[in-house]
Amino acid sequence: MEVKISYGIELEKVPEQINDMLDRINLKEVHQLLNIAKDLLKINHDNAKMSENLVDQARSKLHDIDKILNNYQMILKGFVLANEKTNGPDVQSPMTEADPDAS
Repeated sequence: MEVKISYGIELEKVPEQINDMLDRINLKEVHQLLNIAKDLLKINHDNAKMSENLVDQARSKLHDIDKILNNYQMILKGFVLANEKTNGPDVQSPMTEADPDAS
């Protein structure tokens, strides 16, 4: 069963908090599962079932990570909207190339 845990922090601390949370995402386990799956197949094709099982576990872990990243993205979108309401939109001028025909 999944539950959502929420708590409040000061608006200006949101990027720092998301940065800390992103640091906790661990892709090493996924990488290890996939490497073991590859190694098993190199050893013997009869290990295909075990490799398939490991790939499934890696996909499941990636799915969990994707859900976490989606939550972080939603928080950041809220942060951007709140900042725009408070400070106005962050206007960036796009770089323009010189028109060679404009002479």
